[in-house]
Amino acid sequence: LSLSLSVRLSVCLIFSNFSCSLNPSPTSPAPFFEQGMRVFAISDLHTDFPENLEWVQKLSNQSYKEDVLIVAGDVSDRLSTLELTLHTLARSFRAVFFCPGNHDLWLHADRGRFRHSLDKWRWMQDMCTRLGVHTRPACVAGVWVVPLLSFHHLSFDTEPDIVHPLIVPATKWGRDYTSITFPDGLQCGSEEAAQLVDRLNDELDSDLGPATFGAAPVITFSHFLPFQELLPEKRYLFFPNLPKMAGSTFLGNRVQRLRPHLHIFGHTHIGWDMTLEFPQGDGSVHHTRFIQAPLAYPREQQTKMNGGVERMPFCVFDTQRQPPPPAETGDATAARDRGSDAPAKTDPSDPASLVKDKARLSEGLEAGSHRIAKGCCVDGHGFVPQQSFHWSDHYQGNSRDPHNLEMAPWVASRYPKG
Repeated sequence: LSLSLSVRLSVCLIFSNFSCSLNPSPTSPAPFFEQGMRVFAISDLHTDFPENLEWVQKLSNQSYKEDVLIVAGDVSDRLSTLELTLHTLARSFRAVFFCPGNHDLWLHADRGRFRHSLDKWRWMQDMCTRLGVHTRPACVAGVWVVPLLSFHHLSFDTEPDIVHPLIVPATKWGRDYTSITFPDGLQCGSEEAAQLVDRLNDELDSDLGPATFGAAPVITFSHFLPFQELLPEKRYLFFPNLPKMAGSTFLGNRVQRLRPHLHIFGHTHIGWDMTLEFPQGDGSVHHTRFIQAPLAYPREQQTKMNGGVERMPFCVFDTQRQPPPPAETGDATAARDRGSDAPAKTDPSDPASLVKDKARLSEGLEAGSHRIAKGCCVDGHGFVPQQSFHWSDHYQGNSRDPHNLEMAPWVASRYPKG
């Protein structure tokens, strides 16, 4: 992509306060964990809804004083509500990390105040600095937390489409295409816009990587999905075109380069806990665990497809769960490939179990340069054991078949034939 001078200036301006102030040694020692610290994750708070804002305000001011909270985007499109929410969370937690989602970048409530959505993000950065909220990588008590900026693009979806006259095109669904703008006229949903946002990470993580992290636990997070395997197949979705506005291949490439133990994401409001395995050039296999823990809309909280509000915020790491690991004697990144066998948890009473293909996964489903790991969970270093979520449980026991375009009964009822 050849960026114009104006876009380059925008990138530089946005990152004038975004570069990581940490300067860790490229040969970090084995981690020292501060006992008693936990890491929680949550996404899609949507505190524009009074019920969700009330939930945030009712969080204990004492129970999380030693803990870290990762907020993976979509807090509010209104800056006043966003600031109130983050301020409230910052009072409850030792450290709060934040990256923006698409709702946070909407401009319909701020028309005329910002030139484009990246200007609004720069304002949010300054606000987070005032509130003491992290928008850049930091190592807290021996655990690396790395925010990653991203934006969705249509070409992220590489799976066959379901064709039906009542299925709304992705570009006509939701507010992103009318409420989010980019510099230099770049179009929402284009690869160019998604790559521009991804390039904002270059200064953030240009010096970060496995050599920097050493043996320390590493958690990256984004709002959007880095891989399409973290979303049910289109035949299961009420809006089958959702994958076209769900993720970023640029983000996926960046996650693979950083090789975290765990990546937190949001956006789809579908609770998830799955490990993907990535074959390396030397013949080894790296495992990264992916978790989505959304608060979601109040109406969605009743279905518990998001995991259930009583589980939020969702604990992903606990230093008291096990003693700190010993110093590595070999390749420090070998620690990232630990896993444990967990049984498939497909619930026969769930709608997902109505599908006909019950083939068990043996070696995992090939998916380009990565694949779903059967029953494998990155749970060393203090990470909590793999948790049960409806759809990620389903794919532990059922193969992914995106070429099957027969709508599930609950989807077909919305799109009648004839």
